[in-house]
Amino acid sequence: YQERDLLGNVVPDGENNKQGFNNLKKLGYKHFGFNLMQEELQPRWIFVTDVYGKTIDELMKNMDPKTRQILRKNERDKIKCREIGYDELDKFKDIMKHTGDRRNFIDRPLKYYQDMYNYLGKSGILKILIAELDLDELISEIDNEIGELDKEYKDKEAKYNRDPSKMNKDKYEKNQKQILDNIERLNKKRAHELKLKEENGSVLTLGGILFLIYGDEVLSLVGGSYDKYMEFQSAYTVHFEGMKMALNNGYKRYNFYGITGIFDEANPLFGLYSFKRDFGGKVVELLGEFDLVTDKFNYVLYKIAFKIYHTLKSIKFKLTKGGK
Repeated sequence: YQERDLLGNVVPDGENNKQGFNNLKKLGYKHFGFNLMQEELQPRWIFVTDVYGKTIDELMKNMDPKTRQILRKNERDKIKCREIGYDELDKFKDIMKHTGDRRNFIDRPLKYYQDMYNYLGKSGILKILIAELDLDELISEIDNEIGELDKEYKDKEAKYNRDPSKMNKDKYEKNQKQILDNIERLNKKRAHELKLKEENGSVLTLGGILFLIYGDEVLSLVGGSYDKYMEFQSAYTVHFEGMKMALNNGYKRYNFYGITGIFDEANPLFGLYSFKRDFGGKVVELLGEFDLVTDKFNYVLYKIAFKIYHTLKSIKFKLTKGGK
């Protein structure tokens, strides 16, 4: 509708499609309104990152420092993404079911994802990436780090004992304490990962996203993660893989999809926007949804039926959640 920046502000002298909006109204299309939240079926507000002609380093430079830090931590922790096929759609379905339970929505049935994959997967329009953590690999990496720190500690200790006069005692003791603190931290982390392995197996599925690749963009349509693995913040890694997918295949932008149009921390969905904002990019305000009513009587019936459907869906969710 009108060009916006990273913070959702209207860009002065920016592009707009107000003439197109007015033309649709003149042609008799019914506009659903300039909604700010998520009142309608499709989002009117989205967040996108332009990737064309950029490098990975340039994309990361535009990110918030905290986002870069999480991505690097996830890389150190051996969190990796892989594409799944039809035979593993149940894994993604399970992710979405758990996400729906946490975020108060009823997910689609498995057949919905199977049909989507059958129609769009072979052509490359649909791709599903899941994030996984190989605990054996992570524990081995932790063991290596502990071994290197232990060696560093003993080497410095031996050097100091040979000739204390050549080393600053306070600096030496401070450095040794820091090494021991790091070893203690890594041992706690190792114990935590061993417990996770004992309870859940060697490879953890953390979360995933269903992407639609069409036109000039890679779009993150739906995704989620397991509540019990939220500490790993896998959504950062999967979105970054989506950005790299767009970049490496010559697409113009990565579309994070829906946000809301209220850029205030008091907004209950502000976190959805701030998470996407921290990857760098811009807010996009769309025209909104339109209907061309050709049969008023059936249109009214359709609107009533749609409202009843959503009411029953909400009741079903409350009953399902209450029965757990």
